[in-house]
Amino acid sequence: MENEIVNCARCGLRIAPKKDFVFRVDGSIEHVKCPVPAQKPLAPDPICLACSRPIRPIDSVAKEGEKMVHVRCLTARPVAGGR
Repeated sequence: MENEIVNCARCGLRIAPKKDFVFRVDGSIEHVKCPVPAQKPLAPDPICLACSRPIRPIDSVAKEGEKMVHVRCLTARPVAGGR
């Protein structure tokens, strides 16, 4: 890597000689302290406890214990003790 210009795989900026860098799994390199923060992978949509369908970001939701439920599923259930 002597006298070779190498760019960071994450931010694209040049990695200066004798600066700290790390090898990525794909074989490219990036700054140890890259100025561009790493992006978090997107989490899968949670599943509704009542209908077993994905809960999308635009859906209205309620929590039932630790599980999330579509509001439409929660209101569609019969209420115990009701007539």
